[in-house]
Amino acid sequence: MKVWRGPGCGPVFKQGSGRRLAGCLVCVVTAFGGAGMQSAFATTSTTVAHASTTLARTSTSAAHTSTTVAHTGKTVRPKSTTTTTRPVPSLPPGYWVVRADGTVENFGTASLGDLGNVKLNRPIVSAAATPDGRGYWLVASNGGVFCFGDATFHGSPGGLRLNSPIVGIAPTPDGGGYWLVAADGGIFNYGDARFFGSMGGRHLNKRIVGIAATPDGGGYWLVATDGGIFAFGDAPFLGSRGPDHLNKPIVGMAATPDGDGYWLVASDGGIFAYGDASFHGSTGSRKLPSPIVGIAVTPDGKGYWLVEKNGTLFSFGNAPDRGSATAKAAAKVVAMAVGPASGTSTTGPSVSTLPSTTTTTSVPPTTTSSTTTTTTTTTVPTTTSTTQPLPEGPNYPYPAQVTGYDVSWPQCSPHGSGKVQTLPVGPAFGVVGVNNGKINGFDTCFTAEIAWAGINRSMYIIMEPAPGDDPVQETSGPDASCAKTSNACLGYDWGYNYAMADLAFVKAAGLDPKMWWVDVEIGEQWPTTSADKPVNAAIIQGALDAIKDAGHIGGVYSTWFQWGEITGSYIPPGSPPLWVPGADTLTGGDFSAQSFCQRALSPGDPSTLASASIGFAGGVPWLVQYGYDGATPPDGVDPDYSCGLVN
Repeated sequence: MKVWRGPGCGPVFKQGSGRRLAGCLVCVVTAFGGAGMQSAFATTSTTVAHASTTLARTSTSAAHTSTTVAHTGKTVRPKSTTTTTRPVPSLPPGYWVVRADGTVENFGTASLGDLGNVKLNRPIVSAAATPDGRGYWLVASNGGVFCFGDATFHGSPGGLRLNSPIVGIAPTPDGGGYWLVAADGGIFNYGDARFFGSMGGRHLNKRIVGIAATPDGGGYWLVATDGGIFAFGDAPFLGSRGPDHLNKPIVGMAATPDGDGYWLVASDGGIFAYGDASFHGSTGSRKLPSPIVGIAVTPDGKGYWLVEKNGTLFSFGNAPDRGSATAKAAAKVVAMAVGPASGTSTTGPSVSTLPSTTTTTSVPPTTTSSTTTTTTTTTVPTTTSTTQPLPEGPNYPYPAQVTGYDVSWPQCSPHGSGKVQTLPVGPAFGVVGVNNGKINGFDTCFTAEIAWAGINRSMYIIMEPAPGDDPVQETSGPDASCAKTSNACLGYDWGYNYAMADLAFVKAAGLDPKMWWVDVEIGEQWPTTSADKPVNAAIIQGALDAIKDAGHIGGVYSTWFQWGEITGSYIPPGSPPLWVPGADTLTGGDFSAQSFCQRALSPGDPSTLASASIGFAGGVPWLVQYGYDGATPPDGVDPDYSCGLVN
């Protein structure tokens, strides 16, 4: 009789009886459970108890509130040798006007789609174009990020409990990342965007309303409604309106192409230029029917546009007048972004379409959507022949044929503390759990366990079913374009976003582990009807893709039986590495870890708990968890064997 347990925990399932035991299921109490999931998680990201890993970091850069308005001396700052220069188009640029409901109108540039047909949990508050101007990101106040054209999704805080709403977004020079800023000055960085400091946790006289990045991606500015400027990284402080009286509050800022200047704009259209930013005009002396809400700069910095909340555009300098947006009382304009001129686009509003993303993913089919591609069901054979090579080469992250250990929150002593129990000394490798037994929480003694694991360390994360009532984790992400009509798309975004949150947590700790495992077990209360299994598979695929998009290797911890029950024996692309639990001892007999390395090379029969072959997901065994013979493992920690080049 075999016992399976989750990483770091006690027994979960007994082979032969189909009976779930206490053990790990007592200590790993899931926060969710299908339709019975916590209602507090259902609708908004602000109710999720998932602490931000970047918001709490205190800035080491001084906050500037200088009384100097005109900066007469040039601030010299070091320039990166890898600075990306924005191409200056030969034709006058166009622009997109963005509304709070996610609709986008294009003027003189291509129509790339919008969120007009998508129900948003929170309004759109900002937008940014990609460096080549052939795509854009929209960001909602809860941190949900939506990608169009060649804009790539790198992550979002949608699903984290935010102290303040998101108010702005700024991309890196190559478009490989972006920063989000909250009204309290908290910074969230994704992709190749680096964290240089924030105002999160520090006193502000007025709230933050905008962010602009330096052209080399080595810094950024934040601006508050009183005109206070906060410079981080290599962003130079060139002046501010911080202590001066303003007729109207500042609502946005934009940087010059060389990063040696910036403009601030007030809600009455007043312009304040600093450094090498030239004053080209303003609406400060006009009586406007609605307030200015944003500013956008031409690619060469010789002009800019201002946009009113009602959609009216004002052009200054060499900024061409391509037209104004249609006034809509129910959907105020919140931002604009600049794009290249399009010979095929027409001036005026674009047709509202679902967003298109450049991220290509393999999502299993669903029977609930007419728009989701249906693929042929994969039948898993029950053969005992060897179908996959054993792990080898530079991608294998463990010393071969040795024993290591896995640990997580159950080893925190006491539970919930930052201290860890006695652990085996000098492990050959260590697998450390990121979460605290729930998908939306973190291991409190993670730092101590990472220090113990040594250089051959890898991560594992918990994955759980989605609630099904469209929280932001389901409706924003790479598959947001089809989430309205496809449960599989909702599930994919759920898995992707939570894996991205775990990746961000580990990155914030200064770590960049190569190997990540996704823990998939029946004990997490996965629904297992035939209609649920494709959605479950999509959730897991979303998590694996997030890990891959971050440049890491993603594998699966499960068993052939549980994988079949949860996903319908779904086979992800690329033969994922497998971490197989259930072996008794290290050597000797069919139930040894070394034997499991061979038995897991062929797919197991998901209809029975007595399968000779024990592989799943079309994968290759890399690790085997053993010690299931009833003997107490050393220090109460599960041992794991690296299959290496066993033959």
